[in-house]
Amino acid sequence: MEAPNKKIIDKTLNNTAKPEEAREVVRWFSTSEGKSYLCDLMDNDENTILQGTEDKQIDHDIPSNEMYEEIKRRIQWQSRKRFFFRVAAVLIPFILIASIYFELNSRVDLFSPSEYDEIYVPAGEQLQFMFQDGSRVYLNSESRLRYPRKFGFAERKVELEGQGFFDIAENKNRPFIIDMHAITVKVTGTSFDTKAYESEEFIMVSLEEGSVALESSRFKTFDIHQGEQVIYNRKTGSYQIIRPQDISNASAWKDKKLIFKDMPINEVLIILGRTFATSFEISDHAALKYNITLTTEKKELDFILHELEKIAPISFEANNDYIYVRMK
Repeated sequence: MEAPNKKIIDKTLNNTAKPEEAREVVRWFSTSEGKSYLCDLMDNDENTILQGTEDKQIDHDIPSNEMYEEIKRRIQWQSRKRFFFRVAAVLIPFILIASIYFELNSRVDLFSPSEYDEIYVPAGEQLQFMFQDGSRVYLNSESRLRYPRKFGFAERKVELEGQGFFDIAENKNRPFIIDMHAITVKVTGTSFDTKAYESEEFIMVSLEEGSVALESSRFKTFDIHQGEQVIYNRKTGSYQIIRPQDISNASAWKDKKLIFKDMPINEVLIILGRTFATSFEISDHAALKYNITLTTEKKELDFILHELEKIAPISFEANNDYIYVRMK
């Protein structure tokens, strides 16, 4: 915060400032720069008159002892007032913070236990959700998000199981925390994709913009930066950081795209099953030895399966509630 004009500061201390001017000065006094300024000012005032030297402040003869004692008493009072204001310089920030806490708490119950809501996105669907602070999350199929109805004063914390793309409203004083049970992601304002399905061994965090901190009881907290992707193994607690050629591929699903880069066929089928709310049955396990590279708009499932049959010597046959996978 920029320091107010000295004339406005003086007017505030003399109680002659306008209300809006005084509010600006008081806010500045709550900063470290303002508190230091006020402390220095009060120190200078206190040092101007030392206890027991009041008579040196009188530059003319006093006509009576009574008047002399009255002047000394007033000088001592002025010195005590200066000392009081010096103490106030230290207390003002705390008083301001306490007042702000009280006011905010009276309006939004920041310090009372918050109730939680939960969203579940079934297979075949996606959902976009906005939090009360302006942050957004895009939830992929079979994802579950647990969030408080009101964020706390010190942090904004949610729980995620599944896949979500977060676009976080910046607030350095209230970090946004995504708890994925095995690890947590802590951010102040950034965009990234997280994938943490309970049924899968790996958790992935792909950072498109900004920086985030990853925390876990199994490793020391570390930061990842724009363009980096972390792949964390739930079983071993190990992780690796890579830099994909195009980090946005990790979140292509929210733009209705499917991108497979040398991906094992079983992982491709898991994604297709979630995306189109269907189940695959492997009739011939020899089909699992193939990896798939394919980029396609998320159209009809039949179209994508036909494209897969062009890439690998496999075939798909729908029967009742399952799609059976066989070698050609």
